[in-house]
Amino acid sequence: MSDQIYIYPTDTVWGIGASIFSRDAQEEIRAIKKTSPDKPMSVLFPGKNLLAHFIDYPVLWDDLFKLEVTFLIPMSWCKQEIPDWVAKGPYLGIRCLENDELKKILEKEGAPITSTSLNLSGGGPITSLDDAMAFQNNEANSAELIHFKDHHMSGMSSTIVKVEEGNTYEIIRSGTNTSKVRDILGLSAT
Repeated sequence: MSDQIYIYPTDTVWGIGASIFSRDAQEEIRAIKKTSPDKPMSVLFPGKNLLAHFIDYPVLWDDLFKLEVTFLIPMSWCKQEIPDWVAKGPYLGIRCLENDELKKILEKEGAPITSTSLNLSGGGPITSLDDAMAFQNNEANSAELIHFKDHHMSGMSSTIVKVEEGNTYEIIRSGTNTSKVRDILGLSAT
């Protein structure tokens, strides 16, 4: 585990994160983004094997992660303790995404990473390599930009699905594939 901060591409927008076990890195990310020190971070798992090591989750979600979904799960679903500097309270935001850049970070850190959009708080998300490099140069020059190939990004934030005990679901934020997510989860459009 290190205090290294990473800038990396996702399926939605560029992200910034670090090992969930580095308090200093999480504080620095919040300072870079100019966000509240108490704002929770989501955890990004670069692969289902690592996700299953940390979280009890329904197999149905394996297909949903391909649809740009962030789940807010009860903390009681965690098999391992998630540090409180990542998320305090009853819920944890999780994403699972497999790409070469995230695998490279996992090789370096040996742990899941936090995930938040690469932008200043209140600003629009970054979807181009040029803008990600400019952000790194202007705001986060100690961060390592991990980029191997061009990625198609939807340019929209992920759909957030809040999960209650008993597997009841509620869409908290709509994203690109919200209607498909509703269909798979059996939720009516409201």
